[in-house]
Amino acid sequence: MNALLDWWGCFCPEPGFETYEDPSTGSVGLIEGIVRRVRDATDMLRRVADDPSGGGGHRPGVRLLLARLDEGRSEAGG
Repeated sequence: MNALLDWWGCFCPEPGFETYEDPSTGSVGLIEGIVRRVRDATDMLRRVADDPSGGGGHRPGVRLLLARLDEGRSEAGG
């Protein structure tokens, strides 16, 4: 979760690696594809954010990611 949170704010793909081939849709922008997959998982992330199992230590990171999803991803930051 921490790697995804770090990525959300500052990741820029290396030149020449800005896209990837998605088997179902073809060429996709790397950042766009990852953001879409995370957004598609919003319902599951909300369930995880509310899950107290294991002492709930995972909850703050998941809640922060959900907040960042709501704010959007700044291309200026990464």
